[in-house]
Amino acid sequence: MLSALTIAVMTAGCGEVNIGYIDETRLNEECPQIKASTEEWQKKLEELQNTTMQQLNDAAANGATQEEIGKIQQEAQMKAAAMNNDFQSQTRTKVDIAIDEVAKAKKIDTVVKSSKDNKTVVSGGTDITDDVIQKLQ
Repeated sequence: MLSALTIAVMTAGCGEVNIGYIDETRLNEECPQIKASTEEWQKKLEELQNTTMQQLNDAAANGATQEEIGKIQQEAQMKAAAMNNDFQSQTRTKVDIAIDEVAKAKKIDTVVKSSKDNKTVVSGGTDITDDVIQKLQ
């Protein structure tokens, strides 16, 4: 984080650098679109877990070997990981686009993450969290 601020200051030369910050904790908790996406992802993950449990029960009832059961578990873990990666990638892309649009509109040079627990910006800067939440709706 600090290196991004350093680079922004260095590239701006003697001019003023406008720094914005976003509280991702608030964004995740307050943005309806992110909350809806999270709920949908959790529902899909729960469906995968239920399907996997059914497959494991069927396999055990049919006398499957430990190797076959392990393969079912491994496939489920791989599907869950892919679902997680897709969800995070899609969410991150939407958020990044919204941050970029808000930053351009407000003429902000650099945007960093900052939260109550992990303050990157202690004083000054522009909080664009509310604007990004609005943009995502």
